[in-house]
Amino acid sequence: MPSGPVVFGVLLEAVGRSKVPRDVNGHNGVVNIRLLTYNILKGGEGREAEIVEVILATAPDIVVVPEVQRIDSFRRIAMALGMTPHLAEGRGRIPLRVGLLSSLPILSFSTLHLWPLWPSCIEATVQTADGLSLTIYGVHLAAYYPWFFEWWRAYQVRALLRYIQQTAPERHLLAGDFNTIASGDRASLVEAPLWVKAQTWFQLGHIPRWALTSLLDAGYVDCFRKLHPEEEGFTLPSPHPQVRLDYIFAAPPLIAALRECRVITSPEEVALASDHLPVLAEFGWEA
Repeated sequence: MPSGPVVFGVLLEAVGRSKVPRDVNGHNGVVNIRLLTYNILKGGEGREAEIVEVILATAPDIVVVPEVQRIDSFRRIAMALGMTPHLAEGRGRIPLRVGLLSSLPILSFSTLHLWPLWPSCIEATVQTADGLSLTIYGVHLAAYYPWFFEWWRAYQVRALLRYIQQTAPERHLLAGDFNTIASGDRASLVEAPLWVKAQTWFQLGHIPRWALTSLLDAGYVDCFRKLHPEEEGFTLPSPHPQVRLDYIFAAPPLIAALRECRVITSPEEVALASDHLPVLAEFGWEA
């Protein structure tokens, strides 16, 4: 795989070949916002060109990137996309951070070091075409299936929810890799690695699913599930998805503005760019 200047040249070529024209926000008195969440697997180093192809194909305004590792790689991706990069502050020796890419003006950006959120959580407020603002919370919750980790994720969600309820404006979204399976969702681990299957053996095959309960009880809507109640929506692993771990949640005031939410399965680079498939949601309202 090429690296350094060669990678950057490949990225520029990808932009020239794949850039998709977009409607201007605010056109005909309607504001449209497209939000993508995309775990790019350890920062996407060596796969920048494929990641750029995938993101360009979805034409988002904002991208939450739950797994940034190398700052230079993240900046190369941002430059090739023509988007502004923002990155959570580092925490100790933890190499992974949550990042944000935006083509909209950023009014504020901060890292939320809310215990026990790990490795980081971001809060970003962007300006929309109607002169108002929209706040995005990007998260990457703890991984693994044993019940202790699900309890930990539930604790993480409650900590974030407490913060949001005290400080957030009405119009806000949550997006990222929640590393949990929603209640009612199916998960197929038939082709999962042995180490993943082993995590469920000690629980008699049971996978706990309570981490998102407090969020849903507070009135937030799982955007994909609201529009696709019967579809699987699997996001991992990208070549043969078996489980849904990536979500976009809308606060109650934005539910009526939800226009679309889907798992991105094309272009073909999506199977190579990361082990996760991205999720795209679009919101629209009158200016």
